[in-house]
Amino acid sequence: AGIPSIELTGGGEPMVYPYISEFLDELSQYPIELAIVTNGASLNEKLQSKLKNLRWIRFSVDAITPETHSKVHRVPESVFDVVLKNIGQVVSRQIEDCKVGISFVITQHNHQEIEEAASYYKNMGVDSIRYTFTYDPEGEGALSLDVARQAERAMNHARSLQDENFKVFGTMRRLEFYSQPNT
Repeated sequence: AGIPSIELTGGGEPMVYPYISEFLDELSQYPIELAIVTNGASLNEKLQSKLKNLRWIRFSVDAITPETHSKVHRVPESVFDVVLKNIGQVVSRQIEDCKVGISFVITQHNHQEIEEAASYYKNMGVDSIRYTFTYDPEGEGALSLDVARQAERAMNHARSLQDENFKVFGTMRRLEFYSQPNT
């Protein structure tokens, strides 16, 4: 059909699709660029070996400690170590032309880890971290005004870690956008 690229993402974890292995095998037969958004927990070495033409992958981690990861993702604390292991393996594979990023959705459970997360994941060798806010109907990202201001300061401090090999993305604009009346 001439499709140049596919992004695997969604309202669930794409790596737990029952036929993901077969899908990746089939996809590798074509010159289609691949992008993935994953929580990283199921991206084992077998699946990693099937990632052909991968141009970017973003791990939705949202934490730097097992305790916080458990609260944000509602999983056992032990899952965090699996996620970190899988991120490390993808980074060490040095997949040609592939950018590895971290997604950090700011919540009431993890806002205190914003600044340190940039340093933490930069040291792991990822290419970027992207901060966003959770959506809530009130448009406040489920955060108090004071915490939202602290989050903005922390994101600004995290930007000081940017260099030619590591980028920090994040803005308060999404939060401000969602706080506007629906027109």
